[in-house]
Amino acid sequence: MFHVARDFAAFGSLVLFCATIVVWSDVLMPLN
Repeated sequence: MFHVARDFAAFGSLVLFCATIVVWSDVLMPLN
């Protein structure tokens, strides 16, 4: 069951990373 949790954590971090990129692009776009 550990590998499932590890894959879920990796997927969650990837989603969080993508969400952070989207938010930062939204924040920085008006400055350009």
